[in-house]
Amino acid sequence: MKKNSLKKRGFATGAAMTSVIASIMILGALMYAASTQLSLVRRSLQRTSSTLVAEAGIEHAMSTLTANWNASGGSGMLYEDPGVNTTSAGSFSYTISALNESKRLITATGTSPTGRSAQVVGLAEFIAGDAVSLSRYALLAKAYIGFGGSSSIQTMPLNAHNADARTNGYITQGGSSAIDGTLFAVGTIAGMGYYPNQPNYAEINFPEETQIQDWEAEWRTQSQSAGRTYSASSLPASIVAPAYITGNVSLTGKKTLTITGSGFVFVQGSLNMNAQTVITTSATLVVRDSFTCNGQSYYTIPSSALIPPSGGITGTLINLYGDMQLNGGGEATGIIYCARGNMRVNGGAIYRGSLIAGGYIETIGSYTQYYSGDMNSNVNFPINLRLTKIVEP
Repeated sequence: MKKNSLKKRGFATGAAMTSVIASIMILGALMYAASTQLSLVRRSLQRTSSTLVAEAGIEHAMSTLTANWNASGGSGMLYEDPGVNTTSAGSFSYTISALNESKRLITATGTSPTGRSAQVVGLAEFIAGDAVSLSRYALLAKAYIGFGGSSSIQTMPLNAHNADARTNGYITQGGSSAIDGTLFAVGTIAGMGYYPNQPNYAEINFPEETQIQDWEAEWRTQSQSAGRTYSASSLPASIVAPAYITGNVSLTGKKTLTITGSGFVFVQGSLNMNAQTVITTSATLVVRDSFTCNGQSYYTIPSSALIPPSGGITGTLINLYGDMQLNGGGEATGIIYCARGNMRVNGGAIYRGSLIAGGYIETIGSYTQYYSGDMNSNVNFPINLRLTKIVEP
C-alpha cells in the first residue's frame, strides 16, 4: 500500500511539473506573440508616420514647381502643430526629374523622429500643357499654324531669337513672312525660323471640354464674388474687378473701358472693339464667346502700355468657346488664349505677347507680333499645377 501511494504521489508531481512547464511555454509563446504584434504595430505606425512625412514632401515639391517649373529638388521639416509649437514630426527630401515639358516625376523620402524612412513617388503635370509652355511660345496652337503675307514675328528686345511657334499639327509659311525663333510641330514644317526646324516634335496637352466647362463655372463664380454685375448695354467707362458682365460688349466711337483691381472679369457673351476704342485692364478678362479688335482699337494692360513694352507682360484675355480676330490696324497686348476657338490676325494688326489657340492660328497681311522672353517669369495665366498620381513603392 505504501509503495502504491508513493507511485501515485510521483505521478502527481510529474504531471504537475509538466503542466507548469507547459503553462510557462504557452505564456512565453503568448508573450512573444504579443511582443511581436506590438513590434509590428509599432513598425506599422512608424512607417505610416514616415509615409505621411514623405507625402508632405510631395506637397512641398508641388509648391516649389508652381514657383519654378525647372526645380530639381528640395528638403524640409514637418511639424506636429505648425505655428503653435516646433515639435518635429519628421524631415523630408525630394528630387524632381523631367519626363517631358509638361510632366515632372517627384520622388520624396520621409523620415520619422525615430529614424524610420519611407518613400513616395508623385507625378505632377499641368492641366493644359503647362503654364511655362503657354508663356514659352509666341504662338501655340493645337490644330496648325499658318504664316502668310508679310507677317513678322519678332522679339522684345529685337533679335533675341526666342519668338518660337509650336503646334500639334503642321506649320506653313508663305509670302515674305519671317519668324525670329524656332518652329516646332508634330507634323510637317514648310518654312524656316531663325534656328533649325523641329518637326516630329512631341504633342502638348490641351484641355478637354469638361475642363473648360469647369473653368467657366469657377471663373464665373469668382467674377461674381464681389457682387458687381453690369449690363453690356449700360457698361460704365471704369469698373473694378472682380466683376460680371451680362450680354455682348460692343465698344465703338473711341470709347474706353478701364478695368482696375485684380481677379476675374467675366463677359457672358462676346467682346467687339471697333473705331479706335481702348480697353486697359489689370485683371484677367474672360470672354465666353468671340473677341474682335478692329479699326485701330487697342486692348492693353498697364505694365505693357509702352511701345514697345519695357516691363513684363502680365495680362490675360481668355476666350472660352469663340474665335479671336485682330484686324485693320488693331493692337493688343498681353496673353490671349482661345480655349476652343481659332485665331486670325491680319491687315496691319500689331500684337505684343503670346497667342494660344485650341484650334488654329493664321497670320495674314502685314501683321506684326512682338514676343518678350520675360513672360516666362511674369506670366499670369490661371491654369494650375495638379498632382495626377501618387504611389508608395
